[in-house]
Amino acid sequence: MKLNRWVIMIIVSVAIVASLATYKIMEIKAAIAFGESFPEHSEATEFFIAERQPYQATVRVLGETVSPQQVTLRSELPGRIVRVNFQSGEYVEKHHLLIQQDIGEEQAQMNSAMARLKLADSQLKRNRELRKKNSISQERLDQAIANVATVKAEIAASTSIIRKKTIRAPFNGVTGLHNFEEGQFILDNILITDLIGDQGFLWIDFNLPQFYPLLEKNTKLKVSQIRQTGEERWVEAEVVSRSTSVTVANRSFTYRAKVMRDVFPHIVNAAVIVKVPASEIQELITLPVSALQQDNLGQFVFVLNKDNSKNGYRAERLQVSVVARQGLHVFLAEGSVQSGQRLAGIGAFKLYPGVLVFAKPAVIHAVESHSAENKATEKPEGEI
Repeated sequence: MKLNRWVIMIIVSVAIVASLATYKIMEIKAAIAFGESFPEHSEATEFFIAERQPYQATVRVLGETVSPQQVTLRSELPGRIVRVNFQSGEYVEKHHLLIQQDIGEEQAQMNSAMARLKLADSQLKRNRELRKKNSISQERLDQAIANVATVKAEIAASTSIIRKKTIRAPFNGVTGLHNFEEGQFILDNILITDLIGDQGFLWIDFNLPQFYPLLEKNTKLKVSQIRQTGEERWVEAEVVSRSTSVTVANRSFTYRAKVMRDVFPHIVNAAVIVKVPASEIQELITLPVSALQQDNLGQFVFVLNKDNSKNGYRAERLQVSVVARQGLHVFLAEGSVQSGQRLAGIGAFKLYPGVLVFAKPAVIHAVESHSAENKATEKPEGEI
């Protein structure tokens, strides 16, 4: 009897457990079915197609603007100013009179010498005729020739003094500042003004350390003014010459580039930024900064692979190595991303491997050809 009761109890317990298990299984299946009734989680991003762009590493140095024609005019002789014929900052043409010192005494001496030269020439002419007739000695003829030469030398001396006291512009250009007035007495070697020529171009002189590749003639450069706001506006320049040796002070070559004034209306002797190529041009994959992600494992991007069953894409994480950054774009090392791959752009930070992605094309801005930069800015003297 006792055995039968235990058998009955076991059978009843098994039935209860089986009933509860069946109920739980049905409940789980219902939950799974309920969950599957909802659409799969997805994210929305922009995408772009990876493309190759020209890449060239550059280095920034400080340069100096130099005028091809630039001269500092100084007085050669002391004297009183009788005429000031230019204004500060005025454009003057070649041979324009700037400062006239008093030349009254020299002019009088030259007039006297001119009169004596006329008399000496007349005497020399007569003496030559007389000498042909053997009416005078050779000594008197030689004395007449010497008199003419002496008077001509006096005229040349007076002319030279007049020229030195008459200060003219040696070429077309713009004058600098001055404070001269008529009647003022000036000594010799006094600064009159600076004259800057009006050629249609400027020279840009800069120094580049010897360990960078040599720049050949006609190499293209970029030049920008130094602005208070930090804004950079690059214009093209071209190398025209290079020093024949390295400077001992900073082990650098000195280069001279040419830039047109119409695109670079900059002042003379001013510091500018020069962007110099530091490597050969190569083709590298470029992508917007918005596509680049980073975590403890390094930098990566998400490649979007087509999922036809969901009419979307699947995100795949791909580690990358960045070579350089330029503005809103980065350049990648070879072997990380292939040209033609579809990459996630804005919104990529929300993605994870395998997530369903619905993406639309992104608007990609152009990338400069000379992209990567090393900011090794140097002083105008060339110190890095």
